[in-house]
Amino acid sequence: MVSLTTQMELRAVQALPFCYLCGVRFAPGDDIDRDHVPPKSIFATTDRQPLILRTHRGCNNMHKLTDEKIGQLIALNYGQVPANPLNRRLRFAHLGLVGTTAVTNLNIDAAIWRWIAGFHAALYREPLLIMGRNRSLVKPFRQVDWTKGYYSVAPLRQQHSLFVKLVKVNRLRNSVDRIVANKAKMTYECLWIQDDERTKWMCVFALKLYDWADMGSSLFWPTRGCAGVYALESGLLPANATRGSPPSVWIPDAHPLDPFA
Repeated sequence: MVSLTTQMELRAVQALPFCYLCGVRFAPGDDIDRDHVPPKSIFATTDRQPLILRTHRGCNNMHKLTDEKIGQLIALNYGQVPANPLNRRLRFAHLGLVGTTAVTNLNIDAAIWRWIAGFHAALYREPLLIMGRNRSLVKPFRQVDWTKGYYSVAPLRQQHSLFVKLVKVNRLRNSVDRIVANKAKMTYECLWIQDDERTKWMCVFALKLYDWADMGSSLFWPTRGCAGVYALESGLLPANATRGSPPSVWIPDAHPLDPFA
């Protein structure tokens, strides 16, 4: 099991020889920056004990506005809003039902996948570059389409409850790789398991930031956590990755959609 849970362990990965964003090894003369994964703007000042990875400055600068937006979104969880209205980056739309508000100017999926690349780099000391067909993600927030004059909610992917169960069962078996940072306000867990045809390995993961699962719930939709899967182009798994196993027995679960409930 690979574990990064102490400040010493988190500091040990701050000098990886490649940029986790583009995957290219650093060369002499490169303009190198440091990136908090996830961004420090998400966390209250008193909670900041971060995972920090090296990047090219140009790669990191491309994501600063997105980091600022998602930091402001998650900070709503503990009641923090920029005092100056000019610094408030998020745009909201009310959907006409009690407790239903949408953020309209943030690609949350892209931000989360960037963090997953950082977690992979930190755990396995190798870059992660994955294509769309080799990955799937469910976040706590529903995705809404209102381009046709009415809004429709994207259905929950059928595999989500399976991924949640895999993480929970393998956590009990102590068969997950884990990163815990920012005074346990961020937890990432993953395991590697073969697909049904046993032709490639897949990483099943779960991510918790504060209690962000509660931010996606409402009177109309049940609480769900963040979980997903990705596979390397090679179909292999990292040399030090933890191999999980499917549940052998059925375990009652009052929260089948939240890997950390």
